[in-house]
Amino acid sequence: MATDTPNSVSSTVTKQDVNLFEVFAADSGAFRRTLFTYVDTDERAWAGEAHKIRKYDLTDEYIRVNLQKIPDHDAFPKMAQDISLVLPQHSDATELFFKRPQIHCLLEEFGGSIVPQMLLEEAQVMEVLA
Repeated sequence: MATDTPNSVSSTVTKQDVNLFEVFAADSGAFRRTLFTYVDTDERAWAGEAHKIRKYDLTDEYIRVNLQKIPDHDAFPKMAQDISLVLPQHSDATELFFKRPQIHCLLEEFGGSIVPQMLLEEAQVMEVLA
């Protein structure tokens, strides 16, 4: 991934670096917009949207200009006391999957205020399963 500064996304971010989601109207199936998300090298969340532009038509420049930093408190939950976050003793961190929040759900119609809670609940379920 590219190197980022605290308040602006890297000038080297490309379409291949972001996650792309297309939104369609539930009643008609008509295309509405494209959402794009990015997590930088410091684990900061970024999101943007393009109305009436399909994901295949987005340019790298459009993505870089329209990515907005998401405040950490909007995307990540506060640490719960009942989660231990203990890794197996002989685990290699490079082989682990680190769950990130559903950043695209922070945008408009998805009810973004529940995103931190969703991630926390997933962590709690993993604690039970582990």
